[in-house]
Parts: sequence; structure tokens; C-alpha cells
Amino acid sequence: MSHHIDYTFAAILATGGTFAFIKKKSTPSLVGGLTLAGAFVAAGYMVHQKYEYTTGHAIGTGAGATLAAVGASRYVKTKKPMPSLALLGLGLVACAYHAMKLTK
Repeated sequence: MSHHIDYTFAAILATGGTFAFIKKKSTPSLVGGLTLAGAFVAAGYMVHQKYEYTTGHAIGTGAGATLAAVGASRYVKTKKPMPSLALLGLGLVACAYHAMKLTK
């Protein structure tokens, strides 16, 4: 069941990046969203298949930390809560979840 959160994060990020590209022509949002979505899919696959379970959670932790850093950076730069704080929150949740699983 650990993989469901990764696939959910991947769907949210891919959808958000695509939406930002369609609405604002933001290529960085599209590339970043799809790249981090790919990392979460890889993490979820590794965890689900029990293939490199620890590596999967390490990738999830890294992707979550990256997402949190991007959200924080955007908030400092723009002072707009959306989507900056949403990205920060999702990243912190993903990072904390995977870090907890790594220590088990």
C-alpha cells in the first residue's frame, strides 16, 4: 500500500504542471511537474514490486524534498500562496512519509 501515495503525488504533479502549461504557457512548470511525477512513479514502482524497497523510499524522500524546496523558493520569490504553499506542503508530506518508511 506504500506505493499509492507516490502514484497520487505523481498524478497531482503531472496534472498541475500540464495545467500551468496550458493556462500560462509555463514550460518550467510542465517540465518540473512531469520530472517529479516520473520520480514518484519510479519510487512507487520500486516500493510496490519490492524491488529496491529502500531505494524507492530514498527516491521518494528526495523528490519530496525537491518539491518542498521548489515550493518554498516560489513563495519567497512571489509571495503568492498558491501554488507555492501547496507544493511546499505536498513536498513536506512526501518527504516525511518516505523518511519514516526508510527508518523502519
